[in-house]
Amino acid sequence: MNLIDLDRSDEATTMVTVDQAGEAAYSITLAGSTSNSNNGTLVFNANNSPTVYNLTLGTSHGNGSINMSTGGQINILGTVTVTNVVTWTPGSSTVVYGASAAQTINATFFTSYYNLIFSGSAAKSIVTGTSVTGNLSIAPTGNATASVGVGLTLSVNTLTLGGTLQTGPGTWGGTGSSATHIVTTYFAATTGKLAGAH
Repeated sequence: MNLIDLDRSDEATTMVTVDQAGEAAYSITLAGSTSNSNNGTLVFNANNSPTVYNLTLGTSHGNGSINMSTGGQINILGTVTVTNVVTWTPGSSTVVYGASAAQTINATFFTSYYNLIFSGSAAKSIVTGTSVTGNLSIAPTGNATASVGVGLTLSVNTLTLGGTLQTGPGTWGGTGSSATHIVTTYFAATTGKLAGAH
């Protein structure tokens, strides 16, 4: 893995294309850190999967956008901070929350995911509603769990638990939810649940 440090915040308008596999950055900030009005866009090519520890989308000086219309994968090992955004284009992309610690799944910018993966360990908390139009995969590796926020019913197209595709009607959740399928290995004990998997 090559470690890169991306900082283009002082340029008026920046478009960075991710076209290499295995790249990593401690942080990526899309938009300006100075008084200039700066906008930043991260564009992904298909089949590339960079890792970022902390992702900042927009600042008080500009907007940040991500374009994954051709696919690709982004692996987030830290936090996502959203201030000002223009567009999120998910395409056929995959977003992975893979830290070995608890993470909060961003639904302010990433209002809809195509493929979403929870790996690593600890709970991945979804505190506001979002949807998954492709597949939600929980713990294909590691022992991560989904902590669906209180009272939320989140829509997913398909659901994979521990590498096994779930089939049949109903809802999925942890102890305390009203889900049809209570699966404590993959869901934290909350009243939230997932719907639509088939």
